[in-house]
Amino acid sequence: MAAFEAGGAILRGVRTTLRGIAAGAISGLLGALAFPSPGITLLAFVCLVPLFLHLRAREGSGPGWPFFSFGLCYFTVGLWWLATILTPAGPVLLALILTLLFAWPAGHLLGLLLRHRVPAAPATVLVWVGFDWLRGWLFTGFPWLYLAHSQAEHTSLVQAADLFGAHGVTAVIVLVNAGIVETVRRAAARRGGRAAAALLPAAVAVGALLCYGAMRAPSIREREGPRILLVQGNVPQFMKEDAWRVAPDTPRTADDILARHLALTREGIAKDPAVELVVWPETTFPYRTTDEPGPERDAWRRLCARRLAAVAAAAGRPVVFGSLHRTAAGEPRNSAWLMSSDGRLLTRYDKVHLVPGGEYIPLSKVAPEPLVTVVARLIRESAGFVPDLTEGSGTALFRAAGLVLGPVVCYEVAYPGLARDAVRAGADAILNLTNYGWWPGTSMPAQATQMAIFRAIENRRPVVVAANTGVTGIIDARGVLRVAVSVEGRRTDVRGTVSAAVPLCGSRSAWTLLGDLPAGLCLVGALLWLPARWLAALRRRRLALFRLDTPEGSSNNGRSS
Repeated sequence: MAAFEAGGAILRGVRTTLRGIAAGAISGLLGALAFPSPGITLLAFVCLVPLFLHLRAREGSGPGWPFFSFGLCYFTVGLWWLATILTPAGPVLLALILTLLFAWPAGHLLGLLLRHRVPAAPATVLVWVGFDWLRGWLFTGFPWLYLAHSQAEHTSLVQAADLFGAHGVTAVIVLVNAGIVETVRRAAARRGGRAAAALLPAAVAVGALLCYGAMRAPSIREREGPRILLVQGNVPQFMKEDAWRVAPDTPRTADDILARHLALTREGIAKDPAVELVVWPETTFPYRTTDEPGPERDAWRRLCARRLAAVAAAAGRPVVFGSLHRTAAGEPRNSAWLMSSDGRLLTRYDKVHLVPGGEYIPLSKVAPEPLVTVVARLIRESAGFVPDLTEGSGTALFRAAGLVLGPVVCYEVAYPGLARDAVRAGADAILNLTNYGWWPGTSMPAQATQMAIFRAIENRRPVVVAANTGVTGIIDARGVLRVAVSVEGRRTDVRGTVSAAVPLCGSRSAWTLLGDLPAGLCLVGALLWLPARWLAALRRRRLALFRLDTPEGSSNNGRSS
């Protein structure tokens, strides 16, 4: 009999674990589908319900496997565009790393709080937002797929990002999910009167977001700044890679890329002669600029000088462009340049936050050499090159055509702190030069645009995006994509230009002042909640003992004599 009971217990445990894994996987899939593509944004408000329902059932399986399956499914599906160059193993491996670092420990912390009867809704919000914040900076950070980003197109809903950043919007989304779970639990327990009340905090929070957005967005005052021309060359990645391999005397592919951008620039200026600044995307000047000394570099310098003169002649006004650059010390950088109308290079910004595995090999200086060799070979086989760039030293500002631009390059638009640093340094607008040619036909550009929208709202500054394959356009301080390169309704994987006045905004935001400090405090609060409860319980016990030791307490002890 005992053996049968033990076997039944094991079977029930296995079933519970499998249900938890299924619940986590369903939540992960629903969450990923809230992002492009397909971008069913309302799924964000219900995607966590299966996961939280299982966790709140307290069925003994623990939060580990449900959160593991959630993270693995959520990040794999949401980042599937990585498979374009990394094969399907790429997004799965990254999802596994993110899950083990963030989703798994977040689940264990939340389970611990719930087991000690910490109120479910605030505990869930604190843990979720806190670990999102941690994911944004730990080990260089990966702030992709915050739930808030999925709502970028709902302008009224996300205006509060100028107070609390993307994490504030995420907090409300998580609160809605937790409220639905509590409502379902109460309804199942036939506490109908209290079931509806469980949604009240979430309803109030969503209402507050909408009311704030309805009042804040119309209050933003903008003025027309200088007109700029944005060029989207749509250069295939294989052409860009070929361009870097040629010698100075045979720059055939590089010249083809340059000719494409010169032609587009001339066409754009012919359509709108009033433009005062021309912007090309990341690394679209396909010749390595260099500060290295020595006569062996003279051929490159002469080549670059001739090509820069051609750019200046075609534009006739200042030009911002991206290129690969070597410093005087020989360090390779991913750089953005501001060039004057007469072809002089004025200001350079070197990308600060490089892409791990794409622009450098993490830990390459401390890892065993055989391991670095294997990793380098795998990257070369998938991407065609071995990344060896070095990071820049900090923020730079481009001053041209009456504008002060804070450049961020490519992947850096995902990091709120970099845009904030530029605005705090005095930028009128955030300028994002990027290249999504690695990911043709994928949802990656749309996801990056969602993050650019949040950078605009957080700082109340327009974001100007020049992307090689799209989306290229101007996002105003309300987070609205005002204009974009579009060919027959398509914004990505097309060639074209767009010109418009930059909508300048002088408003200041609380987020620019405080940054993500409130989100970091969420993690601190979650970690300190249990010790605070334990200390409070210990204090209550001590006070009770003290009352029993008093003469009044010992003589009466709650009874009449």
